[in-house]
Amino acid sequence: MKSPSNLLFSLRVPAQADRLRLIRASTRDALSALGCSPNWTRDMLIAIDEACQNVVRHAYGDKFTGDMVVEARIMGKNLEILLRDFAPCVDPATVKPRDLNDIRPGGLGTHFIREVTDLCGFLDPPVGGGNLFRMVKSLECLPGDGPDKTDTDERKAAHEPECEGSKDGASGRMGTSSKDAME
Repeated sequence: MKSPSNLLFSLRVPAQADRLRLIRASTRDALSALGCSPNWTRDMLIAIDEACQNVVRHAYGDKFTGDMVVEARIMGKNLEILLRDFAPCVDPATVKPRDLNDIRPGGLGTHFIREVTDLCGFLDPPVGGGNLFRMVKSLECLPGDGPDKTDTDERKAAHEPECEGSKDGASGRMGTSSKDAME
């Protein structure tokens, strides 16, 4: 790795439930290549899958069709996932999970996302419209520590300070912690 910000993958797919398998597989492969543990990877797969399901079910729903873009990148010592859709802008204040005491199926996706990420929330709408959702989680394994990474320069780059904007430089509509960013 030559810099602390590295794109792992970028996928643009139709916002359809049958495309979530591709997103999960790409995420699993990328995190496995980094050397992340199965449990850490599973947690991130849950968060990403839940966020993508929310796009399919709520951003587009039955009224709209469109694409979503999922990007995963290393930002210093963090994994950053950006999820963009091209649906009408949502008011982040309206994105709330149901009460945990209300026991019934569904409606817990935002709880899961908040629990497994260090930081999550909506960023300002992108140019051209739509919604941009960001999830950040501190890497348990640093880039270069994975099974295929042995280059000394790559290991040094992985230990550089965090990039501006990764954890403390949040801007736009995003909160400062995952617990506050999504309800």
